[in-house]
Amino acid sequence: MTKIKDDASILIILMGSIGDVVRGLSLLSPLKATYPRVRVTWLVETKCEALVRMHENIDDVIVFEREKPLWGLIKLLSELHRRTFDITLDMQRHFKSGLFSFFSGATRRIGFHWKNTKEGNWIFNNEKLPFVNDTLNKFHHYFKFLEHLGVKVENPSPIISNWKLESSPMAGSGEKNVGLVLSSSWESKNWPDEYYESLVTSILKVPETKVILIGDSSCKVLAERLVRLDQNGRIQDFSAKLNLSELAALIGKLSVCVGPDSGPGHIAAAVNTSYIALFGPTSEKRTAPVGSKVKILRVELPCAPCYRRKCPGLGQICMKGLKPDMVFETLRPYLMDIGSAKS
Repeated sequence: MTKIKDDASILIILMGSIGDVVRGLSLLSPLKATYPRVRVTWLVETKCEALVRMHENIDDVIVFEREKPLWGLIKLLSELHRRTFDITLDMQRHFKSGLFSFFSGATRRIGFHWKNTKEGNWIFNNEKLPFVNDTLNKFHHYFKFLEHLGVKVENPSPIISNWKLESSPMAGSGEKNVGLVLSSSWESKNWPDEYYESLVTSILKVPETKVILIGDSSCKVLAERLVRLDQNGRIQDFSAKLNLSELAALIGKLSVCVGPDSGPGHIAAAVNTSYIALFGPTSEKRTAPVGSKVKILRVELPCAPCYRRKCPGLGQICMKGLKPDMVFETLRPYLMDIGSAKS
């Protein structure tokens, strides 16, 4: 543990998935509470830029345009070269982030223990965190960076109170709205389409309950199928229609949300919305959203977690084992007490 000067310039490198970026943002409030004069710059990829810019404790943002590989890299390295940083926190753990950490020119470049990194990332950083077992959730692993900087956090919280959210695009009150996340970044993590149909049918049997569909463009066909299950306007489809700021605002108005291991689940934890997480090929110990409002469902199988993006020929049994009736029974208490679920 080494304390830092009060007005240090800190670069945080965490670029990738929505879930990782949202988890990392939880560090900012306790960091600024301990060192209110530090200047925080965040290096992020274009797809997660909005999540970072929404946070009031971030002073500046550097965007890596990954979709323009050569030009994006040249532009980023030039940007890093012209800036001055005292400390870099490499929270990405891959070769690319290590390279960017090195080119930041920071005197202190802090990264994970070499056993917790990939692709030789550790060679670029001159300070290392202690080794931790992979069973530690990424959320708590990130907080090891604050511990290294002398910031004490007794009970880390995933709730982000410093986000400048847009108005929710959802019409009406959020007290009776149930969100369904229809897609994830891995094919193997997706719940079967017919299971969503069965769950929606069960939810609509509960009076005055509405279903809010969330997802990317890959789930448009499924969303259209689900909308056709009701002709009374009780299903609203927001899939592929929202930017990340709007998505966070929408999830913040829901009473409860159901979906796979995905970015919206971490956004739900950040905005204090209950989330029922359907886990299969990944480990909830490592990647699940954290907090008292997260409920994990999984079927114990010898092949899970396998960490495969596509099921290796087993018919996606880990996700198919999470039957719609099982999920609805977990959801039912939220529906019965839906008016007070956000309190």
